Amino acid sequence: MATAELVAGDHPVGDRVLVNPATYLRLGATGRRVVMAHEVTHVATREGTGPHVPTWLVEGLADYIGYTAADVPVHVAAQELRAEVRAGRLPAALPHDRDFGAARPDLAQIYEQSWLAVALLAKVYGEKGLLRFYRTVGADPSAGAIDRAMEQVLGTTVEAFTATWRADLVRGLS
Repeated sequence: MATAELVAGDHPVGDRVLVNPATYLRLGATGRRVVMAHEVTHVATREGTGPHVPTWLVEGLADYIGYTAADVPVHVAAQELRAEVRAGRLPAALPHDRDFGAARPDLAQIYEQSWLAVALLAKVYGEKGLLRFYRTVGADPSAGAIDRAMEQVLGTTVEAFTATWRADLVRGLS
């Protein structure tokens, strides 16, 4: 499953969700709901996703919507990250855009880290606060958008949020 932008000439005219039937049909009913909600979230948020929205926030929001819509428990959806945290391997920082390469053996953990960062934002600041944060980052056309939005919208810093997120991973996944 993926999203793609529809273009007429040089002008974007919309988005679509692409489905690989063989892959899609291998998923169970819950997996199909999660994946479809994830991809539709990308379509719904694309217009508000500016150039400086980090991939962890884009993918984390899509997973947050997907897992919340399907009511998937954390211990089920974050199995790979849970194993890492229980083994004492805690991420040092929020995922970087370069961490989302398809060939990475730890890509599942990267997505799980992103989802749980967004879930923490929703838990602490509410879903309205999360969406306000996302829109603020997306509307900022310059580098440092995430830092400014953390301070202006959430009243924190990336460093402080990261420390809280790491502690939350230990509490929630140990």
